[in-house]
Amino acid sequence: MSVEPKEPQDVANEYLRKHHITELFEVSSSLNQLFNEFIQDLCTAICFKQPENVEQFIIEQLKLKKNQGN
Repeated sequence: MSVEPKEPQDVANEYLRKHHITELFEVSSSLNQLFNEFIQDLCTAICFKQPENVEQFIIEQLKLKKNQGN
């Protein structure tokens, strides 16, 4: 009784399923979207407010975001 070797794609799919790789990409995609939205908002705020010290403004915005838990 010989066992047929598994197809490479089946082995790969089994690995992805076993290690929840697909779910990791879904989470990563969601985080990437949130990051992009934050960067867009930050750039808009910089253009609108035109702070004298842009670096300090960015630091303040990051601290605000952290304190808000977002």
